[in-house]
Amino acid sequence: MYEIRRILLNKKVVFTFILMFALNIIIFCRETESENFFDVKPSHSEYISAYSNKYETVKKNADMLLRGKEYSDICSFSGRNIRKTLKDFAVVDTIEVSEVDETAANRVIEFKFTDYAMIIFTISIIMSMYDERKKGVWNYVYSAENGRTKLAAYKLCSLAIGVIIASLLMYVSNFVCAYIRYGDIGDLKRAAQSNENFENLVIKISLGEAFLFVLLIKIFVLIFAGAMLWLLISNMSGHVVPFLIFGSIIFTQYFFYSFIDTRSTWKNLKYINIFGILDSQEMLGTYMNLNIIGYAVNRIAFLCMVLAVLLFFVLGLAICLGGRRPFTVKRSNREIKLFRRSSSIFLQELYKNVIAQKIWIIFVLFIVVAYIITRPQEIMYDYSTVIYNQYMENLSGDVSEEKINYLKNEIAAWEGKLIELQNKSETSNDDSEIRTIFEKIKNIEKAKSMTETIYQDAVEMYKLKGAGYNVGFVNNTGYDMLIGGGGKTDSNTDAFIVLVFMILTVSGFQSYDNQCEMTACIRSCVNGRGKSIVVKYSIAAIFTAIAVAILFVLRCIKVNEEYGLGNFNLSVKSLSYFREGIPDISIGMFLIIFSLLRFINTFFAAAVVMYISSRAKNNVISIAVNIAAVLLPSCMYYIGIDFFKYISAAGAISVNVMWQRRNMFNQDFIIQEAVIFIIGMAFIQKIPKNFKK
Repeated sequence: MYEIRRILLNKKVVFTFILMFALNIIIFCRETESENFFDVKPSHSEYISAYSNKYETVKKNADMLLRGKEYSDICSFSGRNIRKTLKDFAVVDTIEVSEVDETAANRVIEFKFTDYAMIIFTISIIMSMYDERKKGVWNYVYSAENGRTKLAAYKLCSLAIGVIIASLLMYVSNFVCAYIRYGDIGDLKRAAQSNENFENLVIKISLGEAFLFVLLIKIFVLIFAGAMLWLLISNMSGHVVPFLIFGSIIFTQYFFYSFIDTRSTWKNLKYINIFGILDSQEMLGTYMNLNIIGYAVNRIAFLCMVLAVLLFFVLGLAICLGGRRPFTVKRSNREIKLFRRSSSIFLQELYKNVIAQKIWIIFVLFIVVAYIITRPQEIMYDYSTVIYNQYMENLSGDVSEEKINYLKNEIAAWEGKLIELQNKSETSNDDSEIRTIFEKIKNIEKAKSMTETIYQDAVEMYKLKGAGYNVGFVNNTGYDMLIGGGGKTDSNTDAFIVLVFMILTVSGFQSYDNQCEMTACIRSCVNGRGKSIVVKYSIAAIFTAIAVAILFVLRCIKVNEEYGLGNFNLSVKSLSYFREGIPDISIGMFLIIFSLLRFINTFFAAAVVMYISSRAKNNVISIAVNIAAVLLPSCMYYIGIDFFKYISAAGAISVNVMWQRRNMFNQDFIIQEAVIFIIGMAFIQKIPKNFKK
């Protein structure tokens, strides 16, 4: 029992749970208040009335398919699949669904943050189990009578107990929040199929039983994931490689779950998936039979059976291998040529942070994540957009009186076509022809409106040209997705990723020295005070520049491929959304200033991270405190709590406040920049003083 208390009452485990629990409630309540949620499923009256014919529809489709030669063969998977589907959906014919307000139930079913929070909490338990090896007492523990197989069993019991208790608290809190928000979640004894998320469920159970079943499945998945990670860690000499393997598996699973289409030949990888099982709607709401040696096997039954077998196998293997003799960690004495006999503090610090602390792994992961997230957003190309792109292709370049006259003539031409079509609609007696004419009129009106917008913009730019500005026609779409309002979401994502990267890399700059108990020794050296801290800041600046440059360059490349960028020599006032309150600089120079501003804000955020690092006893505490102090306010701001606007590091890094108005120098922008500058400079001044003591 002592081992269970030691693991579950560990400060890091308790802190992680409190943090995840608080975030879960805050995000649940904030998303519930959003208007988008209420627009999803305001009523399911039509679904209830149509569900009574569900079995008849399935039967009709099955009978039609079985007439074909491809599906009529009783020995083929297709034939077996259709017959099994018909047999499984027969239970639907006897189910009576009831119509109640499903808003609260839908909210609980569709909320996915709790699943991700529980994965993080499970990992924190595993890290607590690893403490005895991290503190170098594995051999001592192994020498005790109960320090082998029995201890391994207690560790896994701790994992199971921690996951069960945390899951109950986290998922029950969702029910409580839904009840408080909506007043009632409905009768849980009603058929699960009464909720449209479980429309394709072919098991006769109540909604309450469905929730209980989903909760048990989630618990088993989380215990399995934790046991698998512990099996890797407990049988490898370090914890970096096991985490890389585990992280690769989780990332691959999430990629399959998120990006594989249901019509793909690889769709089984989407359904036989950890995240697919954690998704309540996906697990119970999607009917699918898997092809197992030519036989159609229900996915739910197959996943439950396989999960149970794998869980007991991994748990048993972890317990059996828990009695193994501690291995000796082998370390290489081979010197790296770059740092051999080097007296450079810069190279020594670079080696300590990049190689010794394995930060190069974070760099690799950052590049991979940056490449994935920089896919530009897709925009809907309506008729107006097509017209705009055609005009921009023809008008691209300098603004001239001839081009303005050309746009005038185009507006007159569109007006003439409108009059012609309206006259034609008045004389026509064919309803079909009239509908076609009205569709054309709608498109002509869109084209005329877009042409007038371009004309007004051209007139405005012509006046600016007369005032001496180097303006011209530029296709705004690409720049809007890169630095304008259309790219606001992407910019916020980039800022968040950069901030996470800086926390994971810079958090260990000083805490690593504290962890190795070398801080006092370093301070006693001549160059261990002022010069040492300057070197640390220089390396932090290099890390910051690399992170910002990689993301922005990748974003430019992807946006250019999708929408096109160009005319860098024209004035930034050529872009309609950057016309007021901005100095007369070229678009290229504006992009440089934009990146430089992002770099400065990120560096000031890194200064805060470094100060917290100097006060932390080890890297884990440093990262945890930095997440709470630096990253959490940004999370609060991103989910819509305006109170955190001015202390959000990610908000300042994204520079997105300049898009709130056409004027770059608005109040929000100035305040946010002043706050990040003052806080950053305050901590930069404080660390050197601390080193001079």
